Amino acid sequence: MKRQDKIIILNDYKNAEEPKQEFVSEKQGKTTVKKRPQKSKKKSKIKIKWKKLGSTFFAVVLAFVLIYWLGSSPLFNISAITVQGNETVATEKIIRLSEIEIGSNFFAAKVKKAEENLEYYPFIEQAEVKRKLFNKIAIVVKERPAIGYVVTPDGYIQVSADARMLAVQQTLNNYNLPVISGVDLDELTSLGGVIENKKLQQALKVLSSCDKELLNNLAELNVSQNGEIVAYTNQKLEVRLGDMDNVEKRLADLNDIIREIMEQKIPLDEIQYIDVRYAGVPVIKMKD
Repeated sequence: MKRQDKIIILNDYKNAEEPKQEFVSEKQGKTTVKKRPQKSKKKSKIKIKWKKLGSTFFAVVLAFVLIYWLGSSPLFNISAITVQGNETVATEKIIRLSEIEIGSNFFAAKVKKAEENLEYYPFIEQAEVKRKLFNKIAIVVKERPAIGYVVTPDGYIQVSADARMLAVQQTLNNYNLPVISGVDLDELTSLGGVIENKKLQQALKVLSSCDKELLNNLAELNVSQNGEIVAYTNQKLEVRLGDMDNVEKRLADLNDIIREIMEQKIPLDEIQYIDVRYAGVPVIKMKD
């Protein structure tokens, strides 16, 4: 029996992964190759999967710890609340309506809910609540101010320029807005609701057309059954405005007339009425 020679064949060293062993048999003249067993790929995939699960679990736990820390640490409590845009509504009232408190958690503050709370209040038309750096909350509002009072059996209703019912009060102590008379309201809407009434809409259009000086000088605005509008100034002057046609121009003329009367020091108690119903021909009717 002849001895078998052991022959080792090496592949190109750049491409070879492992050397292969060959045994050559002289009798058969054939070459037999014996390969080394490869490692299981299935086991390596399981290890990678467990590593990924472990990393995910660690990230989730870390996130919960971070959220808990942000929610409980006093370092993230609200230190100040600023309010901008308000002229008639008090700053303290706006902060109270927002339901955000100084000392509460900065990240837990419900800014969208605060905006809804503020815009539900009739005197606030729009609100924006933002988080600011260094634990501050900024509130910016656009107010819906009252433009006049409507006389009703239930009291005096404050209305805005867009006919929204803002408030109801029983007296007019120290009021500085014109009273709208001649308007019959069959039923009242809820606070913040729009009052649907044609005569009221006419009166509000007149008041919205006045500049600030004239608006402050009007004591009453009466809308008659036939649509004629009569105004009364703080000086108890009767002003006949007529209908709604070109009312903006007539109001501008009225402002100039009142200013001229004051400059010339014409005795107000001697004036019966001022008539601006006819464009370009204002009339001052003196008492007999």
